[in-house]
Amino acid sequence: MATLDIQRKAIDAMTIMNVALTNIRLYPPTSAIIRNTIDRVYQILGEIFEAEGSVVFAESGPNFIVCGGIFSENDQKKFPQAMSFLELMVRFGVNSVAFQKRISKQELKTFLKIMSRGRREIEAAGGLQRVIENEKLPNIIIDHKVYVVVDKDQQIIASIDLSDEDVVRYVTGDLPLSEEDVEKLREMAKDPRWVAQVFQAGMAHIMRQRGEKSYDRLSEILLRMIRTLDEISEDINRDRISGELAHAIVDMDEETLTLILTEDTEGMFSEELFDQVIAKLDDRKFERLAGKFRRIGGSMPRANGVAAESASQTYRFMMRSEKGKRLAERIQRRMDQEKALKEQQVSRLKSALNSILKGDVAPLRDDETLSLMSGYLFQLFEVGKGKSAEIIIDRLTDRLFGPDHDIRERAAGVLAEVSDLLIAEHRLDPLVRALPRRIEWVTTESVPLSACSRMFGQLQHLARELIREYRFTESHPVLETFNRIYYGKIARSKEISRMAGDALRDIATGDVMDLLLEEFQINEINKRKQAIHTLSQLGEISMERLLELLQKSHDMSERVRVLRAVSEIGQPVPQTLIEKIGAGGPWYYMRNLILVLGKIGTEDHLPILIPLLRHEDFRVQRETLNSIYNIGGKYRGEILISALPDADERIRLNIVDMLGALKYENAVVPLLQIVESKSFFSSRDSDKLREKACIALGRIGSPKAVPPLRGIAEQKTILGIISHSDQVKAAAEKALRRIRSTAAHAGKPAGAVKIPVNRKLTLPDAGGKDAPEALPAGAEAPGAVTVPLFTLPEKPKVRQDGDTLEETTVSMLLASVEQYARNKQFDKAEAARQELVRMDDMALSEILRAEEIIEREKNETDDIEQDHLGIWPELYDMLTPEEANALYYATEEAVYESDELIFRQGEQSSRLCFIHKGQLKLFFTHGERESLLKVIGRSDVVGEDTFFSISVCTVSLSTLSHVELSYLDKSVLEQWKTDFPALESKLHDYCLGIERVRDIIRNKGLERRTRKRVDIRGAVSIRLLSSTGAATGKNFRGSFMDISEGGLSFMIKANSRKNVSLLLGRKLDMTFDFPRTCAGKLDLDARFTGNALRVRQIGTVIGVSHRQGDDYSVHIKFDRSLGEAITEQTRT
Repeated sequence: MATLDIQRKAIDAMTIMNVALTNIRLYPPTSAIIRNTIDRVYQILGEIFEAEGSVVFAESGPNFIVCGGIFSENDQKKFPQAMSFLELMVRFGVNSVAFQKRISKQELKTFLKIMSRGRREIEAAGGLQRVIENEKLPNIIIDHKVYVVVDKDQQIIASIDLSDEDVVRYVTGDLPLSEEDVEKLREMAKDPRWVAQVFQAGMAHIMRQRGEKSYDRLSEILLRMIRTLDEISEDINRDRISGELAHAIVDMDEETLTLILTEDTEGMFSEELFDQVIAKLDDRKFERLAGKFRRIGGSMPRANGVAAESASQTYRFMMRSEKGKRLAERIQRRMDQEKALKEQQVSRLKSALNSILKGDVAPLRDDETLSLMSGYLFQLFEVGKGKSAEIIIDRLTDRLFGPDHDIRERAAGVLAEVSDLLIAEHRLDPLVRALPRRIEWVTTESVPLSACSRMFGQLQHLARELIREYRFTESHPVLETFNRIYYGKIARSKEISRMAGDALRDIATGDVMDLLLEEFQINEINKRKQAIHTLSQLGEISMERLLELLQKSHDMSERVRVLRAVSEIGQPVPQTLIEKIGAGGPWYYMRNLILVLGKIGTEDHLPILIPLLRHEDFRVQRETLNSIYNIGGKYRGEILISALPDADERIRLNIVDMLGALKYENAVVPLLQIVESKSFFSSRDSDKLREKACIALGRIGSPKAVPPLRGIAEQKTILGIISHSDQVKAAAEKALRRIRSTAAHAGKPAGAVKIPVNRKLTLPDAGGKDAPEALPAGAEAPGAVTVPLFTLPEKPKVRQDGDTLEETTVSMLLASVEQYARNKQFDKAEAARQELVRMDDMALSEILRAEEIIEREKNETDDIEQDHLGIWPELYDMLTPEEANALYYATEEAVYESDELIFRQGEQSSRLCFIHKGQLKLFFTHGERESLLKVIGRSDVVGEDTFFSISVCTVSLSTLSHVELSYLDKSVLEQWKTDFPALESKLHDYCLGIERVRDIIRNKGLERRTRKRVDIRGAVSIRLLSSTGAATGKNFRGSFMDISEGGLSFMIKANSRKNVSLLLGRKLDMTFDFPRTCAGKLDLDARFTGNALRVRQIGTVIGVSHRQGDDYSVHIKFDRSLGEAITEQTRT
């Protein structure tokens, strides 16, 4: 490639790098814009590397140098982006930046991220060079000097108006001179010593560019300098110049001599000068150079930049000299001696290795054998005999666990040397194979500190290289070992623990962390789970970056993944997390930090959480409450009671639920105070709080609560005024039954509790294939219990002569409990047991028997099937044993055949599906077009978008094969609120970590909203319509959010999520004022007589979203387009 082409490509690279820096500052790290610009830079650098060994950008005096050429003023004006990159480099105090040929894309990305940071930040970190060194970017070289600077008292020229630098730049071709100046140089060149000094200065200048320019490029500069010096020198002085040059050359270093002696030049570098240089070289330098040229000439077409042909020719010339002939004789004698010695050593070594394979340790005591062993084993790998080497390495590893301390150290030394050689040549597989035994060794107490230090160094290097190759899983044993030692899970000395921490920090270099976080965010090679585990094993080292990502991320799924990764880090809680909670931040960030502390914290962290119960944001308070509940241990009850009086009404509801779940005896008095604080004018929220307080008292089961609860349950109206709501009275009644059941189970009296009998008994459908048996004819009497049909157990008849109706019903209920439990339908068995308690709370033996049956059958199921745990281990890891059982037993099984629809776009679905077997397709319909979004299979969970929100399905799901799945029905969420208050949020957290439907649609380039939406302000008058289209109930109002031609959304306030959910799928009659400005934005052709038009539209509720507090957004799809409605109304 021509030099000009190289410079042009280098300018293009600078231009795109400057664009990349801007993109990095503006866009998130996972942005495709950033990836594309970095890919483009890397591609251009690769094209340059086809001809050059490096790409160098440098400042030299008033000029900028790009790949050896001056970046002219015209080019600077023509390529301002490239000039901006160079100016940024100078602002960082850098004179040159060189990109070497072996640079990786990850190194380039890390470099650009560094350059995108502020100058003060870089300076505070020690400057750009220090930062790059710390990030371990070996193929990016900062500040290799381009030109040599000579002191004034060493001036080569003293009598003309040219600096030494100007002369050097002229002879090397970087600076043109006027004819007048060249004549002055010709005058100076009459002095052979001056020529020799210029040559020395020029060579120093050339060799200082070794890390920046390819060998071919340096050769070109050398040839240019030689020709220039030849042109300005006179022929009559050639002999004297040759002598002076020879003296100068022989004192140069071997790399410079290599460059000079391999050039095929004419003029002053004649054969005579070559002979003079060879004659003046001392024997040792001569021998080393000859050996070097021999190796290069016989190894490969090009080594270290030197052409093999040139090296061979130089070697032949050297060996023809008298000095060369004497050297050849010495070399031959030495080779004969070495060959004989090597044969003896190899013979002895093979014998020693055979002895070691047989279990003899004596060869390990021989120092000479030991010194040869590592090199020999490495050669076995080199020549394809790795299996043989591995067998020997296994035997040496066995010796690490032997009783002899000296043998252990010697075996460890050999293994360490072999490992160093393998790592240096990037042969990682043998080391990965040997990892289990090496790790077993370093975790034992008997390992010497020095041997442990060396092994740690090798293991950390191996882990870092494995991560760089995306072999995350193979690096985990190393990371886990360091993690366990550092955090005290493996008891080792403080010094070794410190070394393990240092090893983790050395592994987590900038490029490694960038690589892990990139895979964590975009899952480019489908190794996100492995990347998460890798980050978690790095412990607190990765915490800072993860929390930074948590704060900046705008993607909920990504935030959930971050929380999961941080939670995996576990204890001890990193100080970084404590500091960030103390520093504060936006509510959503604080909530997430508190959530993390609630997952990995302990009782010791309660003082951090308690003040946050008074945080200004309700959502932060709620998360704080959950975290206290999770980690508060024996202190939870008192903390909750102390927070109860001053808490927000919504928080008090949660506190009461938690006190009930804890069955905290000391909570009885404050809960009774809530229950008995009824006034005639209380709010509906207060009634809800009293209802929950009653339920909590029932769960606690204290007899102290019986009299007040009985008073509420049996309370009559006073002067026509109802003191307690029906819901509170029903909750009190339920609590009394539960207290009675608890007391019966414990064998203690709980006071006489009168339970009304004249209620209708409802049982869940028992299912099963046995035919149901009805009650005998005439058994039902007015006010008696009505029992629906249900499946009976084996006995065909339950009622015996003389039994009362209640006794018969109790027997049937007990039989039903047994039938359900035997069929593993524990939710229905529990419902039947509770109905039994409600029916006759004095049937203590039957109640106890029912509980025993359920517990026995649960134990016989071996809890949760291992197959279920194996499919969703991450989900069950988040749950307590009680929550896990509740989730598992709440699921129902279903089987589908190929081409069956599970749920349809635009319709309601209340199921969250867990796929066990088979394949399904998730697809999106747009008009007549059907777009495949994703193929769903085993271990996938689908339906979360409608299960946790109030919305119709935005996509469809159908089977591609025979499918087996289990599902949760949405109704279970209400049941969990009392018994398992944290289970819904945990399940939701897990589902948020799954790729969401909206993300899949966006990534596919599809758009659910086909019509333009615009913001709109104002009120909407709304009325519910019946299925026949008739208006029902009263009008209510909503506040506009936005509108399109196909629908609108508005905000409403509601106290009950359950009531709001009833809107889904309902028809609404809406009247609103539509502004003229909105019509223009939606491109609607409408005639307005004023600034707004009164519009009436009918539409269907397709979604309801909870916003904050009592605020909900309602999303409507019009039955007919807005344009049609406006056209018709303006016409009439």
